[in-house]
Amino acid sequence: MKRMVAMLVVLLLVLAGATVGVHQRKTAKLRDDVAHDLEVATKRVIERNPPAQNPLHENGFQCLAGMLDVMPKDLAPFEAPPDLAMQELLSGQHPERLDATMRARLQALTPWMKSMRECGHSARLGFNAGLTPWDSPTLRHGQLSRALVVFFRFTNVELQALLADGQGAAALERCSETLAVGADLTHLGIQGSALLRIGLRTVVPLCATALAASEPEVKAQVAKQWATLPARLAPAQELVEAERLSTAVLGLGWSAGLPNAAPAPEVMGFVNRVKTQRLWANYDEAMRKLAAVAATPGPARVEASQAVLKTWSASWVPPGYATVGLDYEKFLVGEDENDEVLTLMLALALGDESPRPHVTRGQGFVTFTPSGAEPLIIPTTAIKD
Repeated sequence: MKRMVAMLVVLLLVLAGATVGVHQRKTAKLRDDVAHDLEVATKRVIERNPPAQNPLHENGFQCLAGMLDVMPKDLAPFEAPPDLAMQELLSGQHPERLDATMRARLQALTPWMKSMRECGHSARLGFNAGLTPWDSPTLRHGQLSRALVVFFRFTNVELQALLADGQGAAALERCSETLAVGADLTHLGIQGSALLRIGLRTVVPLCATALAASEPEVKAQVAKQWATLPARLAPAQELVEAERLSTAVLGLGWSAGLPNAAPAPEVMGFVNRVKTQRLWANYDEAMRKLAAVAATPGPARVEASQAVLKTWSASWVPPGYATVGLDYEKFLVGEDENDEVLTLMLALALGDESPRPHVTRGQGFVTFTPSGAEPLIIPTTAIKD
């Protein structure tokens, strides 16, 4: 009997060792695969389509990173959260808020804002050290968000000033440049996509107002510029891939020794390290499946997004990770919205009134109402004095 028990114990140890060996090999393969994916993604160059004419910069992201380094310390009154006076001004319904003091602030910040817009006049985009979805503290800790929210709010107020001064053509040029920078942001992942959505809702109504007041030849020129904007958006699959790699570097890769991964969020023992490796493997697999259907809205994408979310809620997930999962469907819907708004603006410039999803037409305006979001009212006729 003792011999049988001993043999059984030996067998169990062998099986356990084999299981651990299989787990270690799978984890090592995941680490190596993700390391390779990161190397490829970091070297990716996003070319302009069509090619940029007379670009001011070689690399738009290198330009943007440089502008973050020289961001003015005083960004008032455009900082978040806006006070009541700024909220009223941004609404476009209180021209009395555009007083001499506000115009002085516009003038003071104009040089930096102009340089920000020039980042959109670049030959291509390439991930710059310190400005990628997966290794940039400036991106993840709010510096980029702060800069771009201020950038969009400033543009809103500047557009109001230009329109009040009868400079419609200059306002449209500001719109084209601002929207170009915003579209580029989507190549920085879901945070960039979310920032573009904020930007569109901040400036599009005023851009449409400027467009409605312009002459046909000006609209034709604007249409040529706006026709390039949807092509600047990152494909939905790229958003998911950027998030998959970002989560590996900043959240889970430490458990398997991924190069340049952030350290563990807290002291983790052997058991939680193994659990994190298992979480990473399940998450990575689910994200790859989501990436495959990310460009196609519908039940399959919703199901794939829910599958990713469930990987974070398994009973064995280590402490500290159980509440960090995201519903990526919401972000992908937001990117769908970005594309629809840019395409709608192009249609307005072209005078195309064909029916569009989520768009209703009224007297002097169109309303864009995506599922689960606040309506965006876009003027289609010039405001009369």
